[in-house]
Amino acid sequence: MQRPIDVDLPHKLGRDEARRRLANNIHKLRDHIPGGASHVDSSWAGDRLNLTVHAMGQAVEAEIDVEETKVHCRIQLPGMLSLFAAPIEAHKHDPKRARDLLAEAGHPNGFDAGELAAAPPYTTAGEAIVNDLAKVGIRMRLRSMERAAYLSAWRDKKLKGVVLGGLGAGGNAATRLEALVTKGGMYAYGVIPEVDDLFQRQARETDKKKREAMLVDIQRILFDRVIFAPIWENALLRASGPRVEEGGLTLIPAYPYSAPYEELRLKR
Repeated sequence: MQRPIDVDLPHKLGRDEARRRLANNIHKLRDHIPGGASHVDSSWAGDRLNLTVHAMGQAVEAEIDVEETKVHCRIQLPGMLSLFAAPIEAHKHDPKRARDLLAEAGHPNGFDAGELAAAPPYTTAGEAIVNDLAKVGIRMRLRSMERAAYLSAWRDKKLKGVVLGGLGAGGNAATRLEALVTKGGMYAYGVIPEVDDLFQRQARETDKKKREAMLVDIQRILFDRVIFAPIWENALLRASGPRVEEGGLTLIPAYPYSAPYEELRLKR
């Protein structure tokens, strides 16, 4: 059963200009999908763009509504891919409410929260998080590390305070959860017994609907108990300049960066 994902993209272009840009560039979408897409189908119905992307043996459908100040996307994830889409609404960004909660908890002037260790190359994201937390009174120090040292310290459970990490494991929700929230997870600092039990049960379950329900339950428990904080949703914007002959953005299927470096070329 498909489950939709809804995304709002705010803009200041106005409806007509936003629609024009979408119409003039939608044909480029195929070249920007990691691993490439077999084909992309699109059609307009008024200010709605109906889109179907065929890639990696899957068909992903989307309805894109162009509005005056935002573009609303509803994406239908098929089959196993829909296991990513737990129906959880993130908390709204509300600094005033955060300060009120701190005061109610006995910290009207905030508190020192130690270090935030940011995974390279996301140090700038770590800086933004530290600055944003400081605005409500949560004072942290950014710890930057070389990538190999960071990954070793994370794996060996030597990072204290807040860890800004990122996993790129392919697959579905179970693949991403295993390393972080299970007893044998490489990056798990501890486990919630009911979460570990649910994970082991879903791994043995052969009924897809029951397995999906257990994965959603796991995500709900982690969200309700604030085991993690959803900071951002990666868009991985990528581009190469006019002097580049081969930018390497799609040479390795499903890899989001320019690689391998020995294949990158400038125009002569």
